[in-house]
Amino acid sequence: MQQFSIKPEYIKKFMQYLFGEDSFAEFEVSLVEIRSFATFTIDGEKPEVDKTDGKKAYCKWHELRPFARQIIKGNKPQKMKFIFAHSNPTAVHASAGSLTLRMDYENENLIFTTGISQKIFDIKLNKEVFAEWDSWVAKFFGKLGYVVQEV
Repeated sequence: MQQFSIKPEYIKKFMQYLFGEDSFAEFEVSLVEIRSFATFTIDGEKPEVDKTDGKKAYCKWHELRPFARQIIKGNKPQKMKFIFAHSNPTAVHASAGSLTLRMDYENENLIFTTGISQKIFDIKLNKEVFAEWDSWVAKFFGKLGYVVQEV
């Protein structure tokens, strides 16, 4: 698990990427919580999807972004939490069950935390999966112009 932040002077630009660009469009979203004039929660799980394989299906960020954007439009959020997941975790590591990226915004601080689950638990693979996911996230943010440094 890695935790990193975006410097306060770059938060506005990052929010433009998040709410106005397609950088995060293909990430799945399990949860969005936004507190502005009220607290809003969006559960990203798709209830109508056939779950015969036992896996949950989630909306992509590009599907939920317009709703989240509408909530914050004209109301600066006091607090936000997003839980994103890579839409194809095995493309990052064959043993990955899910690869998550949690975003927490509060008091002009923006903190990200990576997380993983494995198909089969193995402590050695656990470290490998985390290393691969953390590397992937660092490269992703690098393409956006941010350097990932642990908190």
